[in-house]
Amino acid sequence: MTWTPPDPYRQPLSWKLANSSWLLAPILTFGCASVAGFLYVGLRARRPAWWIAGIVYTVAANVFLFAGDSLPQDSAASTLMALLWVLTWVASVAHAVAINGSWLRWLAGHRWQAHAPQPPPWSYGPAQPWTYPPHPPLPPEIQQAVPAPDRYYAAPPPPPVPVPVPVPVPVPVPVTLDVNTASADDLAALPSFGPERAARAVAARQERNGFGTVAEFAAAAELAPHQFAAVRDRLTCTPPAPPVQAQPERDVPYGRVVDI
Repeated sequence: MTWTPPDPYRQPLSWKLANSSWLLAPILTFGCASVAGFLYVGLRARRPAWWIAGIVYTVAANVFLFAGDSLPQDSAASTLMALLWVLTWVASVAHAVAINGSWLRWLAGHRWQAHAPQPPPWSYGPAQPWTYPPHPPLPPEIQQAVPAPDRYYAAPPPPPVPVPVPVPVPVPVPVTLDVNTASADDLAALPSFGPERAARAVAARQERNGFGTVAEFAAAAELAPHQFAAVRDRLTCTPPAPPVQAQPERDVPYGRVVDI
């Protein structure tokens, strides 16, 4: 069952009038002491907006009142100050009447909450955990035949998780090319090479009848030092066989000369 505070509008009229007496502060003081009533309800209900509004109304009313007294009588400025003072007073009274309903509702709830029925201090003590009663012991003649309860209720240990063995990744071995036997397509696949440079190297090889060293090949292919360093480990050079020189013919008579 949920308890709710009573409606403040169902309170007796004497209660409403007695708790609305704070409205006399802004009404009877013509706004010059409105802060007294606003401070009372604002601090009790913990509504900062109410007592801050009371301070503003009081300061504005006093400023307009004293400013009008210091100005010449029957002047436009004095009339304006008087009009602003009256408007400030009317605004403070209207604001006070507007928040009086909220004040009465808060006061009624606060009053009845203090007298609300409290639940009885019943205590059942700390909750006790539920435990199963112990099993009666088995007869001695069948204790050996009946397996222990742990055999059925104990969870088997989890199987070991196999650890995967890392498979070594084979490292590709770069293909070694012989500069005297490689084709133009094989040379074009090398770094910093292309079809044009490979064709130029093959033409120089045919013109020279082969290269003597890898450095000679790099010079013929017009490789820069850093380009030659990138492909030097992938190149070999098998020098071509020297040409066979023909033996000069000697003036030797054919066959054997027989003396007659």
